[in-house]
Amino acid sequence: MWAAERQRQPSVCVIVPARPPAPGLRRVIDKLMAQRYDGTMEVLVVVDGPGDIAGIPEPPSLSGTLCRALCTIANTQEPGLEGATRTGRMAAEAELVVYCRADEEWPPDRLREVVLRRFVGRGSVQVPRRVNG
Repeated sequence: MWAAERQRQPSVCVIVPARPPAPGLRRVIDKLMAQRYDGTMEVLVVVDGPGDIAGIPEPPSLSGTLCRALCTIANTQEPGLEGATRTGRMAAEAELVVYCRADEEWPPDRLREVVLRRFVGRGSVQVPRRVNG
C-alpha cells in the first residue's frame, strides 16, 4: 500500500477521443475511473463523428478525498483523431492533460506514474514511499 501523500496532487484531465460505436469504451472508462490517484481527475470523452456511443457509464459519486468526473463532448474541430484531441485539449481545465486511446485499458497505477514522471524534480509531487503492511 502506498503511504498517503501530504502534498496536493495536480488536477488531471484524461482525454479519450472516440469514434462511434467504440464497443470497448465502457471498459476503458471503468479502468480510468478506478485509477489509484489522490488528485482530482476528469475523464473527457470526445466523440468524433455522428451517432452516440452506447454504454458510457454514469460518473461515480464523490467518495472520500477522491474526486472523479466523466464528461462527453462532440468534436468541434476537423474530423478524426487529431481534431478530437484538439477539441479535448481546448475543453480541458485541469493542470495536467493526458491522452488515452479508446481501446487502451490502463492498469490501476498508470495515471499516478504519469504524474510522477511529469512532476518529479520540479518540487510539485513527492515520490511516495512503499509502506510495509
